[in-house]
Amino acid sequence: MYLKSLSMRGFKSFADSTEFEFGPGLTAIVGPNGSGKSNVADAILWVLGEQSNRAIRAQTSQDVIFAGSEKRSPLGMSEVRLLLDNEDERLPIAFTEVEVYRRLYRSGDSEYGINIAACRLRDVHDLFVDTGVGQESYSIVGQGEIEAILSVRSEDRRELMEEVAGIGKYRRRRQQAQRKLEATEGNVRRIADIIYELTNQREPLEKAAEKARRYKELDDQLRGLELALLALDYRERDDRLGKFSNDLSIGKADAEGTRAQVNLLETEEEKIANELQRVENELSALRDQSREAEREAEKTEREHAISEEKLRSARERLQELEQSDEGESTRLAELAEQLARLIEQREAFRKREEQLAEGISGRRKELEQLEGRRRDVQARLGRMQSVQQQRVQEAQNLRREAGAMASLREELTERVQRLAGQQQALRAQVTSARERLEAQTARHDWLLRTLREHRAKRDIVAGAATAAETR
Repeated sequence: MYLKSLSMRGFKSFADSTEFEFGPGLTAIVGPNGSGKSNVADAILWVLGEQSNRAIRAQTSQDVIFAGSEKRSPLGMSEVRLLLDNEDERLPIAFTEVEVYRRLYRSGDSEYGINIAACRLRDVHDLFVDTGVGQESYSIVGQGEIEAILSVRSEDRRELMEEVAGIGKYRRRRQQAQRKLEATEGNVRRIADIIYELTNQREPLEKAAEKARRYKELDDQLRGLELALLALDYRERDDRLGKFSNDLSIGKADAEGTRAQVNLLETEEEKIANELQRVENELSALRDQSREAEREAEKTEREHAISEEKLRSARERLQELEQSDEGESTRLAELAEQLARLIEQREAFRKREEQLAEGISGRRKELEQLEGRRRDVQARLGRMQSVQQQRVQEAQNLRREAGAMASLREELTERVQRLAGQQQALRAQVTSARERLEAQTARHDWLLRTLREHRAKRDIVAGAATAAETR
């Protein structure tokens, strides 16, 4: 693995895009003071993830961005790209060339990437771990660091030598193993506590599960018997309902027939009522005629009585005249003529009275006949109204029975649905209890397996730590 190229744009004094190409072996960068030689080393350290501003000779993170000059304005971004050859697969990535880049904006946002793909700073550190390249390695030595290395204590110098020799990674691994071992021991203790709690809960849960299974069996039997009984009751009621439905259909047909008969009776009743009105009108007319005939007969009788009285007076006058002077013969003849006229009038009045009596008798017979017809029509009308009321009552009774049957059917349907819902709820409860028991059992088994795995890992880590200490 070696450095192939370095590209910078906007990094410190490199305002324009600048690229350095390197090959295998040694490469020296020479130039006068202030030309940017140290900035190249700072760029390599910065792109590898250095977070210390002092290490790259800057006071703030914004100092790595080109600040501008008399002829150029400041830039808003700094970018460095580092291309490494990975033919020997030193880096744990399946590429023969690995490019790492880093960007920093004046807003404070920063970006890291490996082979064009964006990544985290931790990913860059993990890529170069155990390779001797990175922010904590000594592959890059800055100005003044050689004198600091020579003047440090022997313990610090030993640590430096171990890092250069590649032993430091084993020390870090040991520290990581110890931290993992401590975390594993904590997990083992927590798992032991959980297993203890679950062990105490397992027996009651098993008893509860057994009770739940027994309860489910008995409940299924009870539900089966209830459903069978309900089905039998439902069939019986359904048969009764079918019978009632047939009766209802027959009743409806009878009601239709009754309704047709009622309509016919109403039509006939209307006709009879019209006829009765006509008869009553005729009867009233006959009564008026009869009263008129009676008044005329009374008038005739009064005239007859007057004529009789005149006739009697004429006869008396005639007798008186016969007894009186015979010279009154002329007066006598007049009276005789007057008497003859009165007799004729009396006969005429008698004939007219007989005619009136016959007319009154005939009118009375017609009146009696009409009265009889009226009574017959009224009786027929009353019978028809009674039949109509009876038919209407029968239709109302059929409607009430149909409503009762429909309510009974709805009640049975609701009861069946309610029992089915209760059965499903109980089954769901039993299933939930069984699932909780199975989950607890599975968790208990998983915790046991995890405990054994952690113990095995602890033994492996302890062995590795012991071996590292021995080396």
